[in-house]
Amino acid sequence: MRPPREHLIWKALLVVDEAAAAACVAAMTRPSLSLRFTLTFLYACGNGERWPYDTFWTAIRKPSPTDGKMCGRSTQVHSGLLAIIRNVGIDPQQPVLDALRARRGPPATIRVRRIAGDLLLDDRRELEAAKERARKYHG
Repeated sequence: MRPPREHLIWKALLVVDEAAAAACVAAMTRPSLSLRFTLTFLYACGNGERWPYDTFWTAIRKPSPTDGKMCGRSTQVHSGLLAIIRNVGIDPQQPVLDALRARRGPPATIRVRRIAGDLLLDDRRELEAAKERARKYHG
């Protein structure tokens, strides 16, 4: 079973993908409070870059052209989505995108990058354990 953090990130990505799909077929998408929260959550889990979230937010709120050409908006929405996926530590390869589109669980091969705070905590624990071993064996 995957850690709870990875589950939450995947579920948040499902929400963002669903908003992206809706934005590509609707004339204008009115972002919901749940989408705002989801983007904020993913930003907090990401690597600290804000531009992917701003790009996505701007793209889904932009009215589509009246001539029926949705190409530009769709490209911006999907670029933002891919950047967000990358930002939380997942490589947006085809199996990942297929799982998102099918609204199913993540492929077994992906792992979400751990946040820096967790890595620093692990390093501190290892350092303390090494110091304790040195005290024990070297007096």
